[in-house]
Amino acid sequence: MTGLSRQFGTEMYMAQSKINRNNRGIDILFDSNILLLWIIGSVSRNLVLDHKRTRNYAPDDYDTLINFKRRERFRRIIVTPHILAECSNLARQTTEPQRTRISQKLSEICATSQEIYTVATTVIQNPSFQKLGLTDAGILETLDQHRLFLLTADLDLFIAAHKRGHRAENFNHLI
Repeated sequence: MTGLSRQFGTEMYMAQSKINRNNRGIDILFDSNILLLWIIGSVSRNLVLDHKRTRNYAPDDYDTLINFKRRERFRRIIVTPHILAECSNLARQTTEPQRTRISQKLSEICATSQEIYTVATTVIQNPSFQKLGLTDAGILETLDQHRLFLLTADLDLFIAAHKRGHRAENFNHLI
């Protein structure tokens, strides 16, 4: 990350923090990294350190996520098929019995979340597709169509969402 993008991200975080104080009653969308942290940590806090795709986080980061979710009192968790597919593929990159437990947790989250679908042919027409890829461009499309709050660990996605006027928080600023 360049000094400019770090500065821009920090300035946006400070501006967004003032806005985010009143999130009650709106829905939240987690990017793939955050949803993955939630899934893995829900299976076992210690698995966060051991799982190939969450080793950059600590069990305390999982606690931060849960506390943020609880404190902000979001109405519902929103997911997209692209996020779910990415998380499913990444989360299952482990051995048994963790793989089964992770799949069960993902199933629970699918059953209790609201899924919003945007067709890939629409997503690939979004100018952000070239830079961010299908999943993140799909997130931006979903934000464009619905009043949601985004929690992301991806600075490029955070900046793109903020530039489009969406409510977002960079998880890396919370930990």
